[in-house]
Amino acid sequence: RGEKLFVDNCAKCHGLSGNGYGTVAHGFTTWPRQLWAWNNTGPETDGYLFWFITNGRSDMPPWGLVLSEYNRWDLINYIKTIKNPGE
Repeated sequence: RGEKLFVDNCAKCHGLSGNGYGTVAHGFTTWPRQLWAWNNTGPETDGYLFWFITNGRSDMPPWGLVLSEYNRWDLINYIKTIKNPGE
């Protein structure tokens, strides 16, 4: 479920591989985060990711009113599996 949510809602900015170079990212003031930075992080980062996805910041819109709490957790669980292409 998390991967589908990512493809449907996040990939256009963060890229399908999570590299931060999605199809619309060129128009932002800063490049979207490379999501493999969250790979294998501990549970202490989960709350931060949840807050960030819920509230947004800078060019990233808030998703709290768009995605259910359940869907946001599915998305976080998927994001934490994205690996650096060099690995």
